[in-house]
Amino acid sequence: MYGKEFKVLGEMIFRWLHNRKYPDTPMCPCKWRMVPVENQFYETWKCKWEKCGWEVFSGSSGKLHWYKKR
Repeated sequence: MYGKEFKVLGEMIFRWLHNRKYPDTPMCPCKWRMVPVENQFYETWKCKWEKCGWEVFSGSSGKLHWYKKR
């Protein structure tokens, strides 16, 4: 009975710590903060989870452009 509750609680704590580590990055639709990616032209981020597949980059005007990687 307690195993499932501890798993959920552990995931919530891990997500909280991850989101505290990256406070200035966009929030992914799966509720995790995105991780910065090296790109010489734009500021780029991708989701922490490969199965999610969302990526975003900041254009020259500062607007965020979202796309889902296939």
